[in-house]
Amino acid sequence: MNLLTKIFLFGCFFIANQSLFSEDKIKECKILKNLGCGYKKHIENSVWIVPTSTLLAYEHLNNSQIPVSDQTVWIINEFNQGYFFGDSYTSLNGTPSSHREIVGSITPDGNVYIAFYPTSGDVENTDIVNGIGTFKKERGKYFFLMQMNSAENSLTGLSHWSYMIRVQPEDFFYQHLPGVNISVPEFISQF
Repeated sequence: MNLLTKIFLFGCFFIANQSLFSEDKIKECKILKNLGCGYKKHIENSVWIVPTSTLLAYEHLNNSQIPVSDQTVWIINEFNQGYFFGDSYTSLNGTPSSHREIVGSITPDGNVYIAFYPTSGDVENTDIVNGIGTFKKERGKYFFLMQMNSAENSLTGLSHWSYMIRVQPEDFFYQHLPGVNISVPEFISQF
């Protein structure tokens, strides 16, 4: 096959697939635009809590599974093209347990992955907690549906699936956090 034939065939292939490439590019741009505009206003500068219905978690301790009440508060400060950042505060059975930094990502179709990094203690030898889930909208409100698992070592760990609902200062649950019955600011001040 001579060079002119190769150029001609490549040109035909390129022209035949040009609409496919451009439609995909347009779709990608729309998705990224929607992601930036749509999710950002719901996630950036927001507070998320565990509602009463999903406080139950299980702690693995010395080969036993123990039911505990897990109230976790997320303060998400920043959202940038599908990535979000903030802080997570967790209390087990009303006792402050951990403060971790959040580094999360969310896909255009709402799949969520979060890594929770320790902020104090032996940060080099403490495992990173991982969470997977989805970001959904029902009855006009967005929420996270998450599964989180942690294991500090082979003897201890925690498993918790939960809804995370958004609250604001005027909301009842912002002022009366389920499981601990104090306000979000009072809760955070314990860490």
